[in-house]
Amino acid sequence: MQSSPADRPPSGPAPDPATAAADQPAAAAPIDAPVVAPVDAPAPLRLRRAPRYRAFVLTGVLFGVLAALLATALAPPTGDGRSGSVLGYLAVSLGLLGGLVGAAAALVAERRRPVRDVRD
Repeated sequence: MQSSPADRPPSGPAPDPATAAADQPAAAAPIDAPVVAPVDAPAPLRLRRAPRYRAFVLTGVLFGVLAALLATALAPPTGDGRSGSVLGYLAVSLGLLGGLVGAAAALVAERRRPVRDVRD
């Protein structure tokens, strides 16, 4: 049986190891493998349940405008047709006052609620 030229060992000089390593494909190493550091125990989470300020302020504004509507409706008519402008001024001023009271209520609610530690 005759061997083919591919089966015979090379007859030339021995290849340089540095050049031979560069010619060979790299070993199957993971590319961009995530590095995971060991974790002893998870840190406790702090749960902060803050009130929604927008909801408190808008509720205060709504109560202020409703109070202005109620005050205008219960006031005796003047007969000069200025009840619309009185309603506008009262709605703006009582709405602003109601918004400030709502913001103060949200601050009080946040200060009174303790921060809890959450554990799984």
